[in-house]
Amino acid sequence: MASQGGYHHSQETKQKLRSLKLGNKNPNYGNHNPWTEKRRKAHKPRNYIKNGKEYLPNWRELRKIIYKRDEWICQECKIHCHGNGTKDKIQCHHVDYNTMNNEYKNLITLCASCHAKTNFSKEDWIKYFILKIGG
Repeated sequence: MASQGGYHHSQETKQKLRSLKLGNKNPNYGNHNPWTEKRRKAHKPRNYIKNGKEYLPNWRELRKIIYKRDEWICQECKIHCHGNGTKDKIQCHHVDYNTMNNEYKNLITLCASCHAKTNFSKEDWIKYFILKIGG
């Protein structure tokens, strides 16, 4: 009888899946060589992508430096964004909207509410923040 389309697992694959389902570990898992120092140095970190925007690999660490520089205070409405359950509402904004431009003078701490406002009239916001921070 001919198969009615679709993909069928080989007997070997079926056996492996059955074994895994029973709680047996994959015998090939973890059988790799650890990274050598040479390989670590040669490895180039990839850019970080969030919501379709590309950021440099050090973005997560850099934004924390900016938060600390700005004392965890939104530079627009002056709300303190650290503690009191508001930590998740702090965000780091690129003044020129170029997520690859991580110069300190191009980054500013904003609360989520103020940051959302910057999604409209971007040219006006660029001019406003440049005057505000003296860039």
